[in-house]
Amino acid sequence: HEIQTLTTEWDDVTQQWFQTLPDHCKSAYQQPHMITQIPGLHHLLTTIQYPHADILLQELTTGFSLIGQLQPGLNWKVRTDNKYTETQTRTELHTYNQQYILKKLQQGRVDTHWQLMADEIAKEVQMGRMDGPFKAPKWWTRKSVPLQRHRRTSNLKPLPHSDPNIALAFSIEQTGSDGKAKIRRGEDWRHSGHNRSCNMTDQPYHHTPDHYLWLAQHTAATDQTAQQVWGHDHDGAYRQLPLDDPSLAYVLLLTPDGPTLWLHHVLLFGSAASVWSYNRFGDVLTSLSRVLTATPVVHFVDDYGSIQPQTHATSGFQAFGHLNSTLGFHMKTSKEQPPQHEHKIQGVQKYIQTPLASQSDPANNASSRLLPL
Repeated sequence: HEIQTLTTEWDDVTQQWFQTLPDHCKSAYQQPHMITQIPGLHHLLTTIQYPHADILLQELTTGFSLIGQLQPGLNWKVRTDNKYTETQTRTELHTYNQQYILKKLQQGRVDTHWQLMADEIAKEVQMGRMDGPFKAPKWWTRKSVPLQRHRRTSNLKPLPHSDPNIALAFSIEQTGSDGKAKIRRGEDWRHSGHNRSCNMTDQPYHHTPDHYLWLAQHTAATDQTAQQVWGHDHDGAYRQLPLDDPSLAYVLLLTPDGPTLWLHHVLLFGSAASVWSYNRFGDVLTSLSRVLTATPVVHFVDDYGSIQPQTHATSGFQAFGHLNSTLGFHMKTSKEQPPQHEHKIQGVQKYIQTPLASQSDPANNASSRLLPL
């Protein structure tokens, strides 16, 4: 309630900040019923003395870097290899990238799921996360085409940047948490040369099922009541965070009618920099929850969760969702996992045994055959 009051009182500050943003950052933060509360978020981080509060404010204001030296995470493990330290310059990236795109245009291979990806891109254009379709650069060997199926994408726009860096869109077939097949769109930043232009000295920290085990053991040592596990999934995740330079984030989608050209306003799937930037932001969301609501949240990229005593697991579950929605970072309601004694998180089934029940009722001894968390 206090944070909701804060965002209301800070409305003028947020509006003034919003007007200073680059246009593509405005598109990332303008929601149907609110503006993402970045000044309020910075105030909260400063209040809890989060060490990277000012650095994060700068990145959230101008966008996160996609190439070059990336900002290290807070207390992340320093790398001992040179995988991300021997990088190419932006000039080298541009030269290599043109050759890569010309080859893709010549091959002209249309992805099996091109229509699904085209529809998804059109939706993201409507949401302000992407822009296009654009006329082809002068060095292209083929003319670009619009998407006639959607009203907002039926005409070509002038190219905003004369020398864009481009990656190919491709489909990724995965199995969802519900066991059903799903298709995701990625951009091939590995072969396009983008990822070779990133310099990272550390490794994102991920909470695995082992951390849930530790949390359950720690909680049991201080509270003998029954425990419950719960989970949240950040809606859009890195797609809610702006990037700093859209000229680096063009995407080529090949269709039966010809090539289409677009650009991103927000972090994208396929970029190594997106992984580093979003995981730093995920650390922020868990820190806010731990300090402001006393909820011990952990996260693996955009999957958040916790194990708490049953007496206040529902409170922690709701507080985490409400806290982030108040700031404009919404959790996905369709993926909510309310507190229960059993949930599948990160592909691992987690069972929480009820201590008193398993001891007092012989009929419940069968539960001991389950692997307790």
